[in-house]
Amino acid sequence: MAAGGGVGLGFGRTALAVRAAHVEVANGFSPMLLLGRPSTYLVIGFWMVGTVGYCVALACGDVGSVTAVFTVTEVVLPGLFGIRLLRDHVRAGWGRPFVVGLTVAVAGVVVLAGRRNRDAVRGRAEGESSPCRPGTTSWRSGPRCRP
Repeated sequence: MAAGGGVGLGFGRTALAVRAAHVEVANGFSPMLLLGRPSTYLVIGFWMVGTVGYCVALACGDVGSVTAVFTVTEVVLPGLFGIRLLRDHVRAGWGRPFVVGLTVAVAGVVVLAGRRNRDAVRGRAEGESSPCRPGTTSWRSGPRCRP
């Protein structure tokens, strides 16, 4: 599930880079102004890291578990980063729902990450091979995964 967390960080950093791309549109939008911002390239780079990482994580793990870890990591860590370092605020009166929602989300990820895909376990017990071949790194032979 570390791959799912890494994917979430990739997409979460994309959100932070978008926030850093302060492009003023009051005087009109200029694509050259956007291309002159380093954060534009960070958005593209983090998006690519997230997308490729998600594909690899899905090839090696259970779809539900990977997506749960990815989704919560993508939202929670950049959100906490924004609250802690960028001086964002939780809306007045929403502190308790924030804590409850955060707790439920993290608990759900723990439950989903801890369970195993029954179909995959059943398929391996019947002699089917995994789509991931341990010890291989070529894109033709599949990503490197644990057996």
